[in-house]
Amino acid sequence: MSDVFEEVEEDLNRDKWVRRWEKYGWAVYLVGAMIVAAVAAYEFMKLQASNAQVKNIEIFESARSALTDGEYSNAEAEFSNVVAQGSDLAPLASHYLAQTRLEGGGDRAGAAEALAVNAASDDPFAKIAVLKSAYLAADTQSLAELEARLSTVLQDEGPIGALALELIAAKAFEEGDFGRARSEFALLKVLPNAPSGVQARADAALSVIPSVPEAPIEPATE
Repeated sequence: MSDVFEEVEEDLNRDKWVRRWEKYGWAVYLVGAMIVAAVAAYEFMKLQASNAQVKNIEIFESARSALTDGEYSNAEAEFSNVVAQGSDLAPLASHYLAQTRLEGGGDRAGAAEALAVNAASDDPFAKIAVLKSAYLAADTQSLAELEARLSTVLQDEGPIGALALELIAAKAFEEGDFGRARSEFALLKVLPNAPSGVQARADAALSVIPSVPEAPIEPATE
């Protein structure tokens, strides 16, 4: 008798799930379809991103080869293309674009323009872009203007900061501010973050920069 009740209970439960499936089964199918569609879309996006990245790498490498071969027009067009895409390669491509414009036609303004986009960002190449643009502008800017341009980079505790300070010291020497020049070059000689080449140039500079005579002591007045 107990078996009969169990069978009846199973039939009732089965009927209950059948009715629920008839009522809500469409929702299960819909959710399943949404999951499949989402996974498919994700995989498609990954594939597209991967293809775009590979394409950018190919263009970038082609541009570097053109630059090495002196084909500056092709190199500029291809580097510009990579920069315009805004991919992870764009910051590095902007540096190569500046180099191409400078080497290909001495276009300092065009080189500075390429670096300016990078300098305004927060990527790892930004400080280098600021330093390079300062080198391009050093001949036409005053010491004060150059210091303002390099204000963010001078705070860097790595080699970039030392190179920026070297540029300031050289500009001070150019303007005849020998005291400032000697002070900055002397600091560079002992600065821990200064590369060995910078320290060697600082030592050489100190050997030729005139010493600033001490101000005469005025006699005390009665």
